[in-house]
Amino acid sequence: MTDKIEIAAAEALSALDAYMSGVKVSDEEKALYAHVTTAGCFAAAAYDAHIPKSGGEAHALIRSFLVALIDPLHADLDYLRIDPASGEAARAEKEASAAPTWEGRADA
Repeated sequence: MTDKIEIAAAEALSALDAYMSGVKVSDEEKALYAHVTTAGCFAAAAYDAHIPKSGGEAHALIRSFLVALIDPLHADLDYLRIDPASGEAARAEKEASAAPTWEGRADA
């Protein structure tokens, strides 16, 4: 398990550094950069939102970063959004777009 985490982190860091260096990057690297940057923004927001600064802010930063890497639409991140209701709306939209269509099925 640790090997997988280290490999994923190395790929994310590589994509971040490549994108920021200005070299031409692949679409996959751009997507990874955007994903990691989004998670980083949630982490920074969690750190800022945690008051008082008494040690819990580090946990908030790390937890929000990891949650955002897994799913940037996760409800646990809603308190960090400019409009907390936008998370629920985005999740509903994603769910609706992923809903199976019954057209063309013999049993529909």
